[in-house]
Amino acid sequence: MINLLPDEIKEQRKKEKYKKISIVVIAFLLIGLVITSGYIKDLAADYRGEIEKLNKQLNQLESTKEVLAGQLKVKNNLQDKWKLVNNLKDDLNYSWLIKDLNLIIPNGVWLDQVIIEGNKNILIGGKTRSDQLLLETANRLEKYPYFKEIKINSSQQKDKYLNFIIEGGLRRDL
Repeated sequence: MINLLPDEIKEQRKKEKYKKISIVVIAFLLIGLVITSGYIKDLAADYRGEIEKLNKQLNQLESTKEVLAGQLKVKNNLQDKWKLVNNLKDDLNYSWLIKDLNLIIPNGVWLDQVIIEGNKNILIGGKTRSDQLLLETANRLEKYPYFKEIKINSSQQKDKYLNFIIEGGLRRDL
């Protein structure tokens, strides 16, 4: 086939053909850009949602962290108090013991001596007016948490009083 068209028209048709192809390519590129930008926009929205979700979880973890830190402080405080109590327990305070004896011993009983031997044994001597008060004293001493194996060692009637000696052990395992 022979083309008899003048060169100018040929050039013009060629340019129009390239314009059409260029318009189609540009249209496809624009469509691709619109689709890609929509996809990127959806991805950004998804990421934003994930970030918000993670921020909420982070805030919850921060509040949990604060609660746990407070509980840890309370735990450490209780452990410190426990250590202090254990140290005090190991060092039996004799002034407390004497004060407690004043509360334990019933009216009508008088103590003459309280001897603590080597942090293990206790010897209590005194007088009372009756056997009943002596038994009540021994029973009360047995119930006291720092005493064990309380027994009446001796009792002797002298004038109108009953002299006695009570012995027992000191409990260190509280």
